[in-house]
Amino acid sequence: MSLGSLGLQLASERPDLLAEPVRRALDRWGSVWIDQRIQVTEIDPEAADTAAFCERYAIPLELSANCVVTAASLVVVGSGLRRSKLVLPRARLSQIPGAAVGKFAL
Repeated sequence: MSLGSLGLQLASERPDLLAEPVRRALDRWGSVWIDQRIQVTEIDPEAADTAAFCERYAIPLELSANCVVTAASLVVVGSGLRRSKLVLPRARLSQIPGAAVGKFAL
C-alpha cells in the first residue's frame, strides 16, 4: 500500500521504526494493531517536520500535522522517531496514550 509517495509497511512487521513508548502502546492493543493494519513508513529524518514531510512525500497537509485535524479515514502521525511515521485509522487516534481528541464544529 502507498500513501502519497510513501511505501507503507505493517507496523507489526517493522517495530524498529517505532519508538519504545509507541511500540508498548501498540502492544497493549494486542492483535488489534495487526488486525487494524496500522502501518509505518521510513522517512528521511531531514523531512520529519510537518511542512517538509508533506512537500517531500506528496501528503496533503490535512493528513499530517502536529495537531491532527482530520475528516479522512487514515491519519499520519509521528512514530516517536524522526525517521518514520505511523499511519493508522482515524478511529484509533483517540486510543494513543496522551492523545487529546475532541470534536469541533467548523
